[in-house]
Amino acid sequence: MESLGIFLIIFNLLTLSGLWIYFIINSKRRGLDFPWTFILVIIGRMVIGVNIGFNLGKINIYVYLLFLLLGCFFYHERRHLGDYFINRHNLLRSIGIGLCIGVLFFLVFRIVGYNLLSVPSSEKVNFWHFASNVLKIVLGEELLFRGCLLGYIRKNDIAYLYANSIQSILFTVGHLQRYLNSGDFLTLFLVLIFGFISGTITWKLENIAGAVMMHGVVTGIFGAMMVFL
Repeated sequence: MESLGIFLIIFNLLTLSGLWIYFIINSKRRGLDFPWTFILVIIGRMVIGVNIGFNLGKINIYVYLLFLLLGCFFYHERRHLGDYFINRHNLLRSIGIGLCIGVLFFLVFRIVGYNLLSVPSSEKVNFWHFASNVLKIVLGEELLFRGCLLGYIRKNDIAYLYANSIQSILFTVGHLQRYLNSGDFLTLFLVLIFGFISGTITWKLENIAGAVMMHGVVTGIFGAMMVFL
């Protein structure tokens, strides 16, 4: 539905612009850096909502723009990567928990009978192409939502419940059009829970590795099943 797509774009822009204005005011009041993070989040939200997660065979060139922006952002913040949950703290524990929860979520998604990804039946995808695109999907979403967005919100001293709710809702909005078109409200709800649990793992363990592992397990297994079985 074209009208739904337009609504989602407007919703994204209004929501993120509102957050941006809030953080501009808050940063001036508390002496924080100007929230450049939200320029990246706004652009990244648009890119991911349109291009990621729909086709493992081919990912739009704009996804590479997202990674270029992410690279520039994290290079600029290289001395403060811990603020965005990129560190060695609780690394192995985070990976282990992410692996276990990822397997559980895969089983839940299979029980409800939904496949998260799509590959055109006429398109052949080799293993390395498939693996690289899964990596782009997982890293793109996790670094943007559980890294940049959740990390910056935490820097503004917003409580865990509110901060995690904001990022999980924005994460879910990017999936709205596809699931609403198919009338699959149950899977949409599971995506919201998935985003919230990913944020919880990241926040509580202070490491993004668990969220990356959790997302990688779900996306990787589903993608492998669709491409190679």
